Amino acid sequence: MAKKFQLVDTFEQRTPTTPPETNWKLCLVCQEETTESLVCPVLSKRRDPGSGYTTMAANLVKFDELGKLPRTVQLQRLDEGQGVEATMVAHQAKWHKTCMLQYNNTMLRRAEKRLIASSSAFGSTDNVPGKRARTHSSEATTSGTSCFFCGKSGTETLHEVATFQVDTRIRKCAAQVGDNELMARLSMGDMVALEAKYHSKCLLALYYRAKTTVEAEQELMSLG
Repeated sequence: MAKKFQLVDTFEQRTPTTPPETNWKLCLVCQEETTESLVCPVLSKRRDPGSGYTTMAANLVKFDELGKLPRTVQLQRLDEGQGVEATMVAHQAKWHKTCMLQYNNTMLRRAEKRLIASSSAFGSTDNVPGKRARTHSSEATTSGTSCFFCGKSGTETLHEVATFQVDTRIRKCAAQVGDNELMARLSMGDMVALEAKYHSKCLLALYYRAKTTVEAEQELMSLG
């Protein structure tokens, strides 16, 4: 008996698909049904119940920019165009406490410290120039490419800016610290189009500089 073969078109399987829609009745992080109760910030008895969304959204974005979010947590599905926090508020997002603890301020600081500790190129972060929403890691540096901030390639992993969210955040930080040289490079075009790459430690240092500058200005204003 002759064997029959069936041709299967696998093109659709190979074509990248958009992130799955978020089921807002489940934990926004793991999207799984478990026996653990869900926490909803808007039901909090705190005076500022919405602050839970502010912190969670900011931390998820930072973890993503550091390349420390697992692939199962896609920020695209948490952002409907107005930002992650606004989307969370609109849907009254909720989460498991155990999931939230993975992305709280303590875990974020640990992730940042690990990145700084992993670099031996700088003695401190004070003189270091300037982190996937969503960026993609280049597992090895490519000949002819260099970090957008320090201008060096070296043997460290370079990450490529792949979204305008990261570009916008970098521009904001550059303006806050008054880095004219960096702003001049940014004036050449958006970092996505420029296929800009960076060392994690360099971008992290820029964030620290911007954060320090803002805190200093706020302290001066409070004294005035």
